[in-house]
Amino acid sequence: MGQKFKAIGSGIHPDHYALWIDPKNPLHLIGGNDGGIDISFDGDKTWWLELNIDAAEAYQIGYDFNIPYCIYYCGLQDNGCWIGPSNSFDVRGI
Repeated sequence: MGQKFKAIGSGIHPDHYALWIDPKNPLHLIGGNDGGIDISFDGDKTWWLELNIDAAEAYQIGYDFNIPYCIYYCGLQDNGCWIGPSNSFDVRGI
């Protein structure tokens, strides 16, 4: 088993932990990694990095005493630290 497997993902995030292969189209792949997910429709020739998903692996989180308070320095796996307000006085939201 596995004789036909080869390394994939040239140019995408290196820490892979999941791979989905479309059972109806084996050229359609979705790779899960520490940077998010990457999608290929051509069997690994090119990859599209999905940048708009609401998911993160946070290592630590903090807050301050501003009003509205900020959630800050949320360390994300291999993607730096982020800061943002918890709420907004603007009716449109954050």
